[in-house]
Amino acid sequence: MTKFGRVTTEVSSHHVYWQCNKGSKGCGETNDMALKLCKQCNKLRCAGDDALAASPEGGKTFEIGYLDHVDENGEEHWCYQNPDAKKQSQII
Repeated sequence: MTKFGRVTTEVSSHHVYWQCNKGSKGCGETNDMALKLCKQCNKLRCAGDDALAASPEGGKTFEIGYLDHVDENGEEHWCYQNPDAKKQSQII
């Protein structure tokens, strides 16, 4: 896992998928952000799972960050590669 920028509770508008990582005892499945449970293995999204965006051309996904931690209230804290990007082209 690559260390990125600052940690935030605000989900980036580019962040449309998450990957259930094997490093966090997951299966590697790509899931829509609306799903908190992996559609393949039913693991709850947790620290170490990747934040993914989709390229405008063809929808190929790529990593833009990761889930740093989930606090005691269940709030997710994400770390993004470029948290200040205002448009998709700035994060590629």
